[in-house]
Amino acid sequence: MVAPAQAALPGVHLRDPTMDALRGLSLLGVIAIHVASRIPTADPWYPVGRFVDHLGRFGVPLFLGVLGWGVGRAAGERPIGPTWIRDRLRAVGPAYLAWACLYAAVASWDGGGISLWDGRLSWTARLSLTVFGYGAEHLYYTTAYFGLVLLAPLAGTGLATAGRRTALAVAVAGLSANAALLAHLEAAVQSAAAPTGLAALLLHTEARTPLHWFGFFVAGAAMGRWLAAGGRWPAPRLWWLPVGLAAHAWVALRPPSRQFDDFWCSPALVAGSLAALLWGPALVRHGLPKAAVGWLGRFGADSLPTYLGHVLWLRVGWWAAQGWPTGGRIAVALAAVVAGNWAYGRIHPRIFGAARPTSAARLTTP
Repeated sequence: MVAPAQAALPGVHLRDPTMDALRGLSLLGVIAIHVASRIPTADPWYPVGRFVDHLGRFGVPLFLGVLGWGVGRAAGERPIGPTWIRDRLRAVGPAYLAWACLYAAVASWDGGGISLWDGRLSWTARLSLTVFGYGAEHLYYTTAYFGLVLLAPLAGTGLATAGRRTALAVAVAGLSANAALLAHLEAAVQSAAAPTGLAALLLHTEARTPLHWFGFFVAGAAMGRWLAAGGRWPAPRLWWLPVGLAAHAWVALRPPSRQFDDFWCSPALVAGSLAALLWGPALVRHGLPKAAVGWLGRFGADSLPTYLGHVLWLRVGWWAAQGWPTGGRIAVALAAVVAGNWAYGRIHPRIFGAARPTSAARLTTP
C-alpha cells in the first residue's frame, strides 16, 4: 500500500488512490458473492460458487475498515462529532431508505427477502424489517455501517492521543477480539444445541449490528491513527501477490457447518480479510495496468450507487435468462449488473447528490 498523500489544506486530505482501488476490488468481491448465491445447491456449479463466495467475503470487512481508517486519520486533528456523523448519514441514509423500500416492494418477485406485501406480518413489522434491510440480502451491511458511524466519536476520542505503538496494539487487539467472537459464534453454530446468549443475538440479527464487525472498524481506525502519528505502510512486494492469493484460496476452501454455510460467522472471515490485504495492494501496485488501477479507484470511490443497485440488476438478469445453462445465466446476470450500474450511476447523483466531492483536486475530509 502506498503512503497516503500529504494534506493539501489543514484538515483536508487528498484521497488515497490505493485505498480507493482496494474499495473497488472489495465491491467486485461483493458482486461476486451475490452472483454465486443464486446458484442452487444441487447445481454442478455450486462448489465453484461457494468458493467464489468465500473469496469475496473480504469486501464488507475492508469497507468498514476504511470507515475506521478515516476516523483514525482525523482523530488527532479535530473531534469526531455531530457534523461528521451528519455528513455521513446524509450521504448514505436517504438513498439507503429509498432502495430498502424498493427491495421490500419487489421482494415477492423472486423470494429474495421480506416483502412489504406479506400479509402474515403486521404493517409495523413489515416497515421495521424494511428499515433494517430485510428486503434484500446485501442491505445488512448498511445498518452495521450506520451503527459504526454513531460509535465513531468514541473511537476517535480514544485514539486521539495514541502513539504509533498504542495504535498498532489496538489494531491487533481489535482483530483478535473479533476473531475470538466469531470463534464463539462458530462453535454455537456447529453445536447440536440451540445457540443462546450472545451467539443467539448475533445469529438473530444476521450481522446487522456493529458488534459483528467492530474489530475491522477498530483496526482500521487504529491504523489510520498510526499513519497520522508518523507510521508508513510498507511498499507492496510482488511476492505478496501469489502468497496472499494462495493463503486466501486456502481459507476460502473451508467447508461449511452441518447447518449452513457459516463462513460469515467464523474466524475465517478475519483470516480471509487479512489475506486480501496481502494480495490486494500487490495486485494494485504490480499486477494491473495503470488504466485498470485508475478504473478500480473511480469504481471504489463512487461505490454507493453500485452497492445499492447491483442486486436488483442481478435479479433482472437472472430472471431474464431462466431456463439457460448456469454459465449462460451467470453471464447474462453480470451483463445486467454492468448495464444497470452504468445507467443508474448517472442518475443517482441527480436524485441523492454526489456521494463525494467532484472537484478536479478530489479533496475530501477523511
